[in-house]
Formats: sequence, structure tokens, C-alpha cells
Amino acid sequence: MPNQQVRFTIFIPTFNRAELLPRAFESIEQQSFKDFEVLIIDDGSSDNSAEIVKNWQTNVDFPVFYHYQENQGKPAAHNHGAQKANGFFFVTLDSDDLLAPDALEILERHWNNIPDEQKPEFAGVEGLCAFLSDGSIAGRRFPEDVIDSNYPEMRHRYKVSGDKKNAIRTEVVREFQYPLFPGETHIRMSVIWSRMAAKYKFRYINEVIQIIEYQPGGLSSNAFWRRIECPLGYRLTYQEILNDTPEYYSAGERFNAMSKYIRYSFHADIPLSQQLSDINNKALFMATLPKAYINFLIDKRKLKSPKRRLKSPSSKASAQSSR
Repeated sequence: MPNQQVRFTIFIPTFNRAELLPRAFESIEQQSFKDFEVLIIDDGSSDNSAEIVKNWQTNVDFPVFYHYQENQGKPAAHNHGAQKANGFFFVTLDSDDLLAPDALEILERHWNNIPDEQKPEFAGVEGLCAFLSDGSIAGRRFPEDVIDSNYPEMRHRYKVSGDKKNAIRTEVVREFQYPLFPGETHIRMSVIWSRMAAKYKFRYINEVIQIIEYQPGGLSSNAFWRRIECPLGYRLTYQEILNDTPEYYSAGERFNAMSKYIRYSFHADIPLSQQLSDINNKALFMATLPKAYINFLIDKRKLKSPKRRLKSPSSKASAQSSR
């Protein structure tokens, strides 16, 4: 495991984004806080990403590390990056986004405002994202300018929505790595945020940390195919919501989560008896089963549609933004 040498590791997972990398790199160079390294995990790019990174490495005065892996998806790239990181904090910068010029300085300042004796209780600091197009905030702001909480409480009790950006202690990132399933390249990020919530909280701040822009072909697109092609990961997401954190969700949200748990279980060829065995709320399972099975059949019909097949992405899934 690497030795801690810098305050921040700025981790960039990328896949065939050579044309956008220089923009992300420029935002890193503009940081007012300079104690950082850059760690790039290339998830099987076939463009000239490696050449662009190499050229950049020779022109900057901070460490830039590049590692290539066969295409496995963003979760695997994230786990790989966590093992390579030297920073106290781990900050993920998607290759199509930019850091605000004072992002690291803001994160460091708010971390330092946490009393030392309380810091072991915190995974890190999380702030806002703003859109590159008009500067508007993505989703809803936090209910207070500085508030200590956790992911399920913030999202489901306070109804905070939209992309957010955090710095997480690297030792916590290593503790909560993404579960990986053979042949699957995506899983919802909420899995690890919810797991962290059982042990740690975040300091949430109403200051912009990252500038975002959605790109064609990113993980925001082709959502239907991504979910169908990664059913075990999606099944796990909703199974853990229902079994581990149901108290944060309304009755309607729990019904919806159960429907998706059953739906993706069917896509993963999980027998009905095992589906029932693996879930705590048996009554809700039985009440939701008819709707979930109908949704599964609708999915199967969509999969047979010639128009839908033409829109199917390639079998490769990239380490792009998970939005």
C-alpha cells in the first residue's frame, strides 16, 4: 500500500476522453492549494489519452501517475485508484468535469474546522457541483451552509438532490470499495455511500467544489442498457436499501425499491425463492411482486425491439461519470 506523501489525491477515471482531458488538467493546474498528486486510471482507452497524459506529465511540477487497465468499468477503476493513492484525501474528478479553482482549499479549510477529537467520526467533506453552462447549482443545496450528516439522511430525509463532490479520507475509500460482479461494469455509487453511513458522517457545505457538464455517451446516457446489463449490482443496491436503511425511506420509496430489487433479480436469473429469502420484509415483497414482474416483462419486450437493439451500447462500459 502506498505511503501517504501528499494531502490530496486527485483521481481521474477515464475512457476515450482524450479531447476533454486537457480541460480537466487545466482546472487542476489552477488550484490555489498545491499539496496534491494526480492519479489517472485509464479504463482501456483506444484513443491517444496516454500520449496526452505523458505530455502533461513533463510540463507540470506536481506528481502525475498514469495506470492503464483492461476495460472493466468505473467501479473497478475506482478500486484500483484507491490502492494506488498516496494522498490523505481522495477526490474523484470525472474526465469530463472541472475542479473549481479553490476546490481543494475549501475542502481543506472545512476539514480543519472539525475538532481533532471528532475527525475519526468523519469520512470527509462534501460540497456542491455547478453546471458549466450557466453556473447554476446541480440539484438542491444542503439545508444549512455547514451541516454534519450522512448520505441516506441527506438524500431522503432532507431531500437533497443532484450531483455533489467530496473529499474522502483515503483510508475510508479503501475500507469501502465497490463490490464487483463478473461481467458487470457498473454499480450505483449509493451502495458505498450508504455503507459508509453506518460508520461515518460527512461535513456538508454549500460551496461549489466541481464544475460539471454532461457529455453524450457518458454513463448518464444508455441508462436502460446499463441497468439491464448489470443486474446483480442493481439488485444489491436495492437489497441493501431494504435490509439495512429502510428507516430513511417513505413507504412509497420502499415499495419502489422492492419492485426494482425483484425486477433486477429476475434479470440476474435469481430464483424467486432466493429473492424472498434474501429480503427481510416478506410482506412487502409479496405485495410488490406482481408489479415488479410486469416491469420485468416490459423490459424483456424492449430488449426484443429492433429499434431498441440499434440503440444498445457496445459490450464495453467505460470509466466515465456515473451520472
